Amino acid sequence: MTSSDPDQKSAGGPQQAPADEQAIVADIEQTRAALADTVSELAAKADVKARARTTAAGLRARSAQAGAQVRSRAAAGGYWVPAVAIAAGLVLFVTAIRNARRT
Repeated sequence: MTSSDPDQKSAGGPQQAPADEQAIVADIEQTRAALADTVSELAAKADVKARARTTAAGLRARSAQAGAQVRSRAAAGGYWVPAVAIAAGLVLFVTAIRNARRT
């Protein structure tokens, strides 16, 4: 199969002409955009300092929210039940010790 036809590949098959140049260009642009997004994501992951700042800011916000919750509960008297339970347990303990010493 020796042919001097320029449309033949060295493997013997016909050479494929680009179906639509605009489609190829659009595909290249889409690939470039995807690659740029990937590079940006990798750069963000590699920036340890910025990630640490973001995490610290999130933890500060959570702790501030928890502190505000505790303060509002304390102001509303939401912790009186545990305090009463501890006091009652202490009274029972002291009473039990006194009764044990008397006998």
